[in-house]
Amino acid sequence: MTTALDRQLGEILAAAAIATGVPVEALLRQCREKPLVIARQATILAMREATHASLPAIGRVMQRGHPAIHTALRRAEARRELHPDFRALTERLRAFGGTSDD
Repeated sequence: MTTALDRQLGEILAAAAIATGVPVEALLRQCREKPLVIARQATILAMREATHASLPAIGRVMQRGHPAIHTALRRAEARRELHPDFRALTERLRAFGGTSDD
């Protein structure tokens, strides 16, 4: 199960890189530049909503601890309420994550 879940999370990560124009390597970097933070938050939120993966599982893929994932989720949920473009991005990514059925 973990292998299939990691693969699905990796697919969402790859889709996020394409959708945001931010390379996977940049999404995983420990950088706090606003465009990267926004793309990373959208990715993490999509991963959680599409797969219901645990915070540690998402953290493994995103190369972060689960407290950082928790914070990113909280901030992404708040951002989604305020910014329609961010909401649309997370919806596209969540839909992509739901397409994997193996």
